[in-house]
Amino acid sequence: MHDDNITQETPNEGLGKEHPTPSPKSIVLKHSEISAFIRGKRIAAFDFGKVRTGFAVCDEFHITVSTKGIFQTADKEFYPSILAALERERIGL
Repeated sequence: MHDDNITQETPNEGLGKEHPTPSPKSIVLKHSEISAFIRGKRIAAFDFGKVRTGFAVCDEFHITVSTKGIFQTADKEFYPSILAALERERIGL
């Protein structure tokens, strides 16, 4: 494994006038820190669309990814449905 740093910039866009603009910050994580954090955990992935949102989950060993369903994005139960699916698939929040 390599130990490259992964940097994520904090976005400043999309904030309204009622919120002050935060100062730019960076979060630097080492590859080994990310690996240790996700080791043995199931990971969820979402493909957000205007009409539908796809949902997939990988196994604890990060070998296979399985599609688990599609949610209707405009459905009023969209977020409760996602939370129920995460619980059903044993994805920790």
